[in-house]
Amino acid sequence: GTSADTAQHTATGRGVRGAAGWRVIITRPLTATDEGEVDLDPGMVATAALAVWSGGDREVGSRKAPSTKVYAMFLER
Repeated sequence: GTSADTAQHTATGRGVRGAAGWRVIITRPLTATDEGEVDLDPGMVATAALAVWSGGDREVGSRKAPSTKVYAMFLER
């Protein structure tokens, strides 16, 4: 993983905080648009790890807490 910027920004996201924590949806085109990205195909399983900022811990800019878990995403057909 990296915190480097990319030439194109094709992903969008939205998060909502509730009593149980955050729910986040991130969308992006199925076809890769930048070097280092992968094509996503309906029916496949893709993985992702995330990094988050905690302002209370003075995390700003490139200071962030990477997830210790890799999440499996099942892409609907």
